[in-house]
Amino acid sequence: MPRTQTFIAAAAMLLSVARADTITITAKADNTFEPNNVQADEGDMVEFRFARGNHSVVTGLYEFPCAPLDMGSGFFSGFVDTTDDEADKLFRVRINNTEPIAFYSSVDGQCADGMVGMINADDDHTLDDYRSRAEAVASSISPRNGPYGGELDNVNDSNEDGDDSNDNMDDEENDNSSGNGNGNGDDNGNGNAAGALGAPAAGLIMASLGFAALLL
Repeated sequence: MPRTQTFIAAAAMLLSVARADTITITAKADNTFEPNNVQADEGDMVEFRFARGNHSVVTGLYEFPCAPLDMGSGFFSGFVDTTDDEADKLFRVRINNTEPIAFYSSVDGQCADGMVGMINADDDHTLDDYRSRAEAVASSISPRNGPYGGELDNVNDSNEDGDDSNDNMDDEENDNSSGNGNGNGDDNGNGNAAGALGAPAAGLIMASLGFAALLL
């Protein structure tokens, strides 16, 4: 029984990863985040991109706007400064739970000027409340260390990864075109797992099923 429960938990985790979304938030040249209020599920990736100017993104203490969480928790992108329309760096954060997360830019007075946002706001943690209290803050606090809690990556590398995945998806769709007419699996019993989860994730789950069969 414990082995079966372990397998079920592993399969559920694979399903969660396969269904995860990427949510893009841009630190804009006018010192705002767009969008500044998003909902994210556990396992989703939030991708912060940076437009012209000097910006950062920091997980904030909701009770004390423009101040970071204790070191070792939350995330910090470091400072991303660019004179281009978009910086060549982006910052990715994996969402591990659905608790409310306040974030802000710690550059100069940007937080007090309204460069704040919320992930998974609820009735007790709202963007309007956090932003209105941030307006009274004299200055923002930046973590002393460099980026943590996420991955600072090159935009070009991210785009190339996306192009590769799209090419692979196109190939798979061409290979499977004769077996699935509508692409959503509603009227077709063949290839539904691969269509809903993506072929790599489906393969991992099928491999896990085979491994579980050996354990049972």
